[in-house]
Amino acid sequence: MSGVMEQSLRDALQERFGGRVKMDEPMAKHTTWRVGGPAEVFFEPETEQDLVALMSLLSEATPIHWVGLGSTLLVR
Repeated sequence: MSGVMEQSLRDALQERFGGRVKMDEPMAKHTTWRVGGPAEVFFEPETEQDLVALMSLLSEATPIHWVGLGSTLLVR
């Protein structure tokens, strides 16, 4: 495991969202310039309820980075 997220949280995310949660997802797939290293966890909510469910699983200390369309984003 490359990141610092606890395995129990990774498992809970996979259980709740299945294949819609991607672990170690290359951010190059999500930026206009097609560059970027892996995100520990990548998730695109389909509904507002998905976002609420995700947030309920995370602690306040969990860092979140909102990506948007990736057109003004470079990820190392």
